Amino acid sequence: MRHVRILGLCLIAAFAVSAMVAGPALARPKAGSNNPKEWNKFENCPVNAPPAFETFIKSRGCIWGKSGGETYFQAGNITVHFTKGILLQGGQQSTEHRACTAEDELLYYECSPGYSVKGYFLPQAFVGPEYGNSTLSKAAQPAPSLTEAVDTALLSPKELERYEKYVAAGKTAVTATVELAGPASSFFLDETNLLSSYGEALGLPVQIKLTNPFLGNTCYVGSNENPIHISYTTGTTNPPPPNEPLKGKAGGVFSTNEGAIVHIVEGKLVDNSFASPGVTGCGVAGGADAAINAATGLPSAAGHNTTVLEGELEQAGQENVEEAREKGL
Repeated sequence: MRHVRILGLCLIAAFAVSAMVAGPALARPKAGSNNPKEWNKFENCPVNAPPAFETFIKSRGCIWGKSGGETYFQAGNITVHFTKGILLQGGQQSTEHRACTAEDELLYYECSPGYSVKGYFLPQAFVGPEYGNSTLSKAAQPAPSLTEAVDTALLSPKELERYEKYVAAGKTAVTATVELAGPASSFFLDETNLLSSYGEALGLPVQIKLTNPFLGNTCYVGSNENPIHISYTTGTTNPPPPNEPLKGKAGGVFSTNEGAIVHIVEGKLVDNSFASPGVTGCGVAGGADAAINAATGLPSAAGHNTTVLEGELEQAGQENVEEAREKGL
């Protein structure tokens, strides 16, 4: 089982990442940047979350991230550009250092042969936001229209009649919304990997909801049972052909508010090694599934899909966030 670790995430879902273990000590202060309004971003930090570990909890942190304008997702013949930022909200808890196993050497830079002090790493767990809010905000993005995404030759007479009615009414616009396929704990985040461009920095299962009057309200690429597994890196990917290696970027780190808030910015996380399932639940009782899959090239095998995630992330210690709340900031 992989341990969830956090420090810097640029997100679907959208994103960027940061964490307590890096702390302000690693982040250069940004002059003249004490802005009390920054604390508002942590309003949903899970300060009251129960312990995620059976052993002693060493530290707790609060996380806020937002995807940038260059973020996109491509699967088969569909490409969705994220014109609206996706927010990541939540927190992290860390426990005592643990000895690296052989499996950990492949997962964590701290356990790799190239790390200067090899042998131990700090397990962490991601915790979803308070008050029942979503870990990933559901921002509907413009997607290919009905006229591009449906092979009408595969529609039944009734579905074709419905399709033609909506096209005649000009209701061809489609939106795509990235959703986390599973609980917040399904995130895999590692700040050291992100900043060192080693292995997987952010891993998460997602599903993409396609929305339009013709498609209905249950049309998805992927599902909770059969999600799209994204494995972002700031290093270089190793995809199966015909995709070629794609290089990410770790980004920069600085702090604000007297070192209490750590920022990771201008990062680029990439993955072009994942497979994508087809759509389900589109049209009446899934009657448009085959027509959409045929037009969009879904399902799509690994080596034919790409996603790039750019953005920013801010992190603060839970005690600092609680102190800011007490001061009314």
